[in-house]
Amino acid sequence: MINERPIIEPCDGLAKILSNSAVMFVRTGVEVGVNFLLSVILVRELGQTALGTYIYASSLSALIYSILGFGINAIIIREVAKAPTRIRKLVSNAIAIRVCLTLPAGFIIAYALSLILRLEGDTRRVVWLVALLVGLGFVNDLIFGVFQAVGKFRYHLMLSIFYKICTLLLAWGGIRLGYDLFSIILLFLGMQIITLIFSLTILAKRVTALSLRIDLSLWRSLILQSFPLALSGFSETVNNRSDSVMLGSMKTVSDVGIYGAAYNIYLGVGLLFHSLVVGGFPALSRLSGLSKRALADVFFRLSRLMLFSTAIAGISCFVLSSQIISLVYGTKLLAASKPLSILSLALVFFGLERLCMAALTSMGLQRLVFWSTFIGAIVNVSINIVVIPRYGYIGASYSTLATEIVMFAVGMSFFMRKYRDEQSAGRG
Repeated sequence: MINERPIIEPCDGLAKILSNSAVMFVRTGVEVGVNFLLSVILVRELGQTALGTYIYASSLSALIYSILGFGINAIIIREVAKAPTRIRKLVSNAIAIRVCLTLPAGFIIAYALSLILRLEGDTRRVVWLVALLVGLGFVNDLIFGVFQAVGKFRYHLMLSIFYKICTLLLAWGGIRLGYDLFSIILLFLGMQIITLIFSLTILAKRVTALSLRIDLSLWRSLILQSFPLALSGFSETVNNRSDSVMLGSMKTVSDVGIYGAAYNIYLGVGLLFHSLVVGGFPALSRLSGLSKRALADVFFRLSRLMLFSTAIAGISCFVLSSQIISLVYGTKLLAASKPLSILSLALVFFGLERLCMAALTSMGLQRLVFWSTFIGAIVNVSINIVVIPRYGYIGASYSTLATEIVMFAVGMSFFMRKYRDEQSAGRG
């Protein structure tokens, strides 16, 4: 009967999703905490300009790799969750794409942009090195996605904590020894390589053996399937990173440091709640192939939980913005409290928007994810062009808030329209 409640397997139930999300929450909490401490160490020991340079280089690399990553992560997680018997072939070829295409192309583009943008001295060298660091991180992220797809969230947790804590210790030790920013990032690069070796070893021993055989037809299939997600990933990265890049180009890296300090806190808190999306995505992918009604049921339950939790976090950050900045960065960066108070209002839309994107991706509607993020990117860049020259990092903060609202509205409208279409088809 149409009105009967669909049966949800225990592995797809809310309790299991919350269990997996809790693991990712811990992992994200450690990552956010380490990022905060790292930014504090850089700004207090090397200065505001060093923090701005690091954020600028990271933002530029993120923009490059967001499209060169081809959006394969979500496709691999979805396909492995649906058809685990194909895992060896899927994962082996996806890793090959990241190593053979994504990494070298990303470095070449970063090198070319450093010349086109006429970056000089340490800034240019840092951009080159961060490009390698981020590229290797994309390979690691793919492996972490496989761990999520097969329910091995603890491996993701263990490796992420290992890498983050080691980078923090390396930064602290390097500064004590008098290293500059370039030398410290070089240490990070070495740790990223070590983490990648560990990730590949665990993947091969505990999840699936890897094959060196390249299947170019599968490469084409994966890239074509994920290309809308690559475009949407680029658009989303524009939303997240264009503020810093445009601030660095239109103002100074000092402005990037002030905005970046506030944005790091905003993004860190948002990513904590994004753990709920990460934990729920494999279940949403499995349910999408079984029952759209079951998918919608889990989606709406997760949405209510996301709305409640992010609203509390947003209000808290808004009220305590000055105290948070003083506690984390000290009084030298108290100017970052104003952009933080503005960004805190975007937290609610940040969580719900990403949950909508995950639900659409699980249903195979990558094109709608692209249009949502593309519209957001146009809004973000357009507002930034107008407000950054006059209002600086304050204008960039309002641009981020407006972008998150627009993306949530567009994504939710796409999901609700698809949900109503499924209901109408079921009644028919």
